[in-house]
Amino acid sequence: MGKNYTLMNATLFGFISALAGFFIVPESHGDGWAYLWITTGAGAFLTAFLFSYFFIVRPKNFSNARLIFIGIFIGVMSHWTHWYLFLFANSMRCIWTGEFSSSCPNPIEALMGAVYLSGGSLILLGWLAIPAAIGSLFLSKRIASPSN
Repeated sequence: MGKNYTLMNATLFGFISALAGFFIVPESHGDGWAYLWITTGAGAFLTAFLFSYFFIVRPKNFSNARLIFIGIFIGVMSHWTHWYLFLFANSMRCIWTGEFSSSCPNPIEALMGAVYLSGGSLILLGWLAIPAAIGSLFLSKRIASPSN
């Protein structure tokens, strides 16, 4: 197992998160929310890829305790990554369209804004993200390991 494990885990968790974002947040919320599922999936993919590579694959530690601990960490951190990508994308949209208003976040201010938004989303949806992250780590391990 190695990079294929990391990529498989990140893709699986990113897909699960994008699907959840697509079904949880309907398009009826207004402008900008219709594409929330993209930043949800991208944030989950990036977080799962980085943390599974650096904390599981590089140290070559695929123990169950390590997978559970890193899965909890991925589930929590993916919320922050998602919200930062969401705010950053809105900031870039504002720059691109020339719209400068109070609804357009500054990319630097988005770092702290993502903390507040992820706190709320963890309270509401963290109970879904953490088991999904742990499950994708274990499923990826099962798929990536050669059959005995």
